[in-house]
Amino acid sequence: RTAGRAFSSSSSSFSGGGILVRSIAGQDAVVEVQMRAPPVNTFTRQVLEEFTEALSALELDTTVQGVVLTSGCPRVFSAGLDLREMHAPARDEFVAYWTLFERMWKRWYLSPLVTCSAVNGNCPALGAIMALSSDVRVMVDDDAFRMGLNETALGMNPPVWLRSLCERTMGARNAEFHLQASTMATPSQALALGYVDTLIAQPTSEATLIEAALAEMAPLLRIPAQARAQTKQGFRAALAAEADHDASVEVMADSVLGAEFQATVDGILAAMKKKSEARRQKKKE
Repeated sequence: RTAGRAFSSSSSSFSGGGILVRSIAGQDAVVEVQMRAPPVNTFTRQVLEEFTEALSALELDTTVQGVVLTSGCPRVFSAGLDLREMHAPARDEFVAYWTLFERMWKRWYLSPLVTCSAVNGNCPALGAIMALSSDVRVMVDDDAFRMGLNETALGMNPPVWLRSLCERTMGARNAEFHLQASTMATPSQALALGYVDTLIAQPTSEATLIEAALAEMAPLLRIPAQARAQTKQGFRAALAAEADHDASVEVMADSVLGAEFQATVDGILAAMKKKSEARRQKKKE
């Protein structure tokens, strides 16, 4: 079942596989979009397509004014892009995958809906990008969680639009330093840097997480929707346009196909394979 239709906030739920769209109790105008691609909410091609289609459908539903993005995977918000798509790919295959990703990102970044990321787990890479691209973001205050943009630690040159997004979030000096350093911040550090707007004390339930998200969204939801959306898109259009040309994709292809990134991914995938084999062996015993 695909997400290519309008949703009603009064409907109980919708599942496209890696994405679940469902209503929020007591809410007529805001729905929850939950990432459900275990174990770590990796954005495969299927999930990228489902997310884009689901968001497009929500934008067509005149009863929906806002979206809370959550995770259905324990203790992880999203681990990011599919490393298998980025491991020694043919250049045209990587370009196709990266283009699909940028299309999804732009849909979220420029959405006329009020968007909130409710970060309820570790949030590196694309997880952090999704949060930074939201109108508001809240995070569970668990010292075991980390949030940040760790692209350079993988050997990747962050795209120009991501550098701009980071600069808009925490200022030029902090953006330059923390992108270079691939800083993974604790919740309190994430709040100080501007990655998130508020922290939610532990322990917390899903209902508490949604309640905190709705509280952050409330000032925006009170504003006439068209004027608010036009203002948002006016501020964001120039940054989004930085992902609108072939040169941006080609720069990323050069980076991802380069020796540094490929060596790092080799190591990560080898470690993942070793863990998987150990789990299988343990089950046999």
